[in-house]
Amino acid sequence: MIEIRLVVEASLTAKQEDDLRQIIQTALAHPFEIRFTYFPDKIPPGSNGKFEEFVCRVTERPKG
Repeated sequence: MIEIRLVVEASLTAKQEDDLRQIIQTALAHPFEIRFTYFPDKIPPGSNGKFEEFVCRVTERPKG
């Protein structure tokens, strides 16, 4: 799953979200699940107090 964090004056319409989702999935060449999260003023910093443009939270699957 990919989370897209946005700061906008008004939330995107369902059609705009669908269009943007399609653009992102095409650019990544895979139909990842994409979730949009909206923030009113700014995107909050991470737990380390810093803003990170990209965060990967992929973990290795257990063997077995």
